[in-house]
Amino acid sequence: MATAPSLRLIVDGTLLQEDRYALMAMPGETLTLTLADGNEDASWVFESGSPTRASGSSVVWTAPRSHGVLSMDVETVDASCAFNVILPVDSRRWRTVSLNSFPIGSYGDGNDRSALPSYFVELTSGNAGSRLSTHMNLGEFLGHIEAAY
Repeated sequence: MATAPSLRLIVDGTLLQEDRYALMAMPGETLTLTLADGNEDASWVFESGSPTRASGSSVVWTAPRSHGVLSMDVETVDASCAFNVILPVDSRRWRTVSLNSFPIGSYGDGNDRSALPSYFVELTSGNAGSRLSTHMNLGEFLGHIEAAY
């Protein structure tokens, strides 16, 4: 089991749980990210989105418009921490019964698509090792993978 993140984040006014290494944002969503300790000497580096670099105790960041899992690194003089940002696939955008040719399946009573979850997180070989918390990676979720990535 990994140790708790060395830095605590506040996401849109809500303190991220102490054992979390990941947060979720919808594609294109704007978040206000703040260090809980208020350290003004922090630097922020985002794999994607806008801005990709920032400094200070707080940053307003806009997620890219595509789904996936991306990294966010935060560093201060005393600590550094790598977080993951999960950008799910919004189920309202689907017009077929598959996600990247993977069948989604039936939900609810199985007769229609009205009971689909609001969104899905696409599990790939590239993001399966993404740390979610001190005790879980994304790939440890039970996925319905029937073939090699």
